[in-house]
Amino acid sequence: MHYSCDFYNPIKESVWENREPTDDEKRIANYLLRNNIVPNNLLHMGIGNNLFYSLFKNIQITGITLSLKEYEKALHFRDKNYKIILFDKYNPNLFNILDTYDYIIDNNICSYRCCDQHAYAYLTIIVKKLKENGKIISEINGWNYGFNSRPPINLDSICDFAEAKYKIDNQIIIIEKK
Repeated sequence: MHYSCDFYNPIKESVWENREPTDDEKRIANYLLRNNIVPNNLLHMGIGNNLFYSLFKNIQITGITLSLKEYEKALHFRDKNYKIILFDKYNPNLFNILDTYDYIIDNNICSYRCCDQHAYAYLTIIVKKLKENGKIISEINGWNYGFNSRPPINLDSICDFAEAKYKIDNQIIIIEKK
């Protein structure tokens, strides 16, 4: 995979749609289930194998992916509760296509970024798309994963920039508006 600041090219190859959920996705799912969290509506960034759709089939879910294979595989899940969008989450036009959400799940907020500037802008956008008392759920391993040898982004710095606050519960990162 190669990411750049060219936002309009979906990737054709992906490995995530046919794999079992990753450990970080499982930890996020377990966190939601353990805390009896059932959102009214959910934004799932990077839909992979559709784990969160399988857990919450009766809520409104929007799934966004840059992978054409993930998108095509998810089409057969599509129903009145599941909206699937083929789009680059780092595209600054993301703000214009999103609704507002109770929960946003992205286990790799910054790891696949094209550059730090777009990671900062992305977090700012999704923080603004949270409903009152909404939360972004991420995971520390996904946060620290450095795709293409990029070092992780400092959580304090990016949250300050996005006017957000965070706490960590075990390995789960919970981000909210300040």
